[in-house]
Amino acid sequence: IRDSTRNGTRVWLGTFNSAEEPGLVYDQAAFAMRGASAPLNFPSKKVKKSLKNMNYKCEDGLSPAEAIKEIHRARSSFSSPFWFLT
Repeated sequence: IRDSTRNGTRVWLGTFNSAEEPGLVYDQAAFAMRGASAPLNFPSKKVKKSLKNMNYKCEDGLSPAEAIKEIHRARSSFSSPFWFLT
């Protein structure tokens, strides 16, 4: 995704196990950066609910896209059978 809070810098959001996951993660980042005006793949209600369920918070100094990336990276490293190798 292009991070509008960092002059359009590209942010790699991660690698995912299903076709739906990257679309939802993209939507989470887009919604976090642009709010209701963001074009989304999924209904905004689903995106808002997913952000709430993961307790999304953007720390000071971190872009919304980077915050989403870090949350998903932490989750995927523990769900992998080889999380201890990463």
